[in-house]
Amino acid sequence: MKKISEISDEELISYAEQLYDAIFIVGSYGLKDLYDYVAVIEELTRRGYKIREVQKPGKLVIKKSVFSSSL
Repeated sequence: MKKISEISDEELISYAEQLYDAIFIVGSYGLKDLYDYVAVIEELTRRGYKIREVQKPGKLVIKKSVFSSSL
């Protein structure tokens, strides 16, 4: 498998959504899934995405942030 930093945004978003469903909706996951979920969310955040969970219907929303920091 590629390093997380080498995976495209679209692939990471898809993987994050799959992991979210497995962990929080279906409840069928392993420890590796949890580690991968945290790593993918951290990478997407680093790339400027905002991640939030919509409780009903139980969905992960990932959007590119339009705010740019000038630090």
